[in-house]
Amino acid sequence: MPEGDLKAVTEKYSAHAPKPLNTQFPDRRGKEEAVQLHAGRKKRMATELYPPAEEQENLLASCQSSSVSSSGGQTKKRKTPTCSKCGKLVKGHHRENNVLICPSSTSQETD
Repeated sequence: MPEGDLKAVTEKYSAHAPKPLNTQFPDRRGKEEAVQLHAGRKKRMATELYPPAEEQENLLASCQSSSVSSSGGQTKKRKTPTCSKCGKLVKGHHRENNVLICPSSTSQETD
């Protein structure tokens, strides 16, 4: 394509392109002013931690140290399972199709 035609096509399509956004906002703040305002907002937004950070760290450290010492070698004993129907230990009960069968309820049904 010749250079003259290229310029004509460029001018044709550049006429259809929208103007840059920075020309649409003439009252826009400058970068330096925007940075100063942002820094001012960041200073204002600082919130106090409750309890203070040092106290939180101390509490966290004490909780972690107590959990480490308690799990040192002793494990909690699990409660022995009991039957929901008779309240006795499940040890004497048997299962059918992975369903717990209570011997006291089967003896009552057969009577």
